[in-house]
Amino acid sequence: MAELIIEILRKASLALILVSVLGYIFPEILDLGENAFQARVVLAFFLYCGLALFSNSRHKLFHLISIPVLTQFLQLFQKYAFTAGANSFWRLLPFMITDVYLVYFLSGKNPLLSVGEKSLLLSWILANTLFIMISPNLAHIIWGSFILIIITLPLYFCYMRLAAQAIDFQV
Repeated sequence: MAELIIEILRKASLALILVSVLGYIFPEILDLGENAFQARVVLAFFLYCGLALFSNSRHKLFHLISIPVLTQFLQLFQKYAFTAGANSFWRLLPFMITDVYLVYFLSGKNPLLSVGEKSLLLSWILANTLFIMISPNLAHIIWGSFILIIITLPLYFCYMRLAAQAIDFQV
């Protein structure tokens, strides 16, 4: 556990340092939030997501599962200055980073889904596409629902299927 905490702190510190350096070189990026501190924290979190997922780690599964949880706390922090709502680029960016990682990871693997699991995924995608299309509030949810429900959740399912089959899964 201490190893994981040290790894998280190291990656978070590196993200903050990189954002601070970029903020020094390009001060305009720190104008995104209410103040420079908020912008640094929010941008560092996005960078942390990329570092956590695309760098080598024994705790990749933890990082992958923790990003949606940490994103909820980040959204409380960025509430007043960054664009809100289900279609907000800032709210969806951690999930888009996660989706890029999952596609990258799964592109070299065969998740070996059973016929029942493939049917479940297909019915999930088709049913939820229908539910999204008949939504009375479609314009306000289209990007968020498409990314989270149609892309992210099925990718997580495939990833978790592979992770559960890994020899060191219980470790």
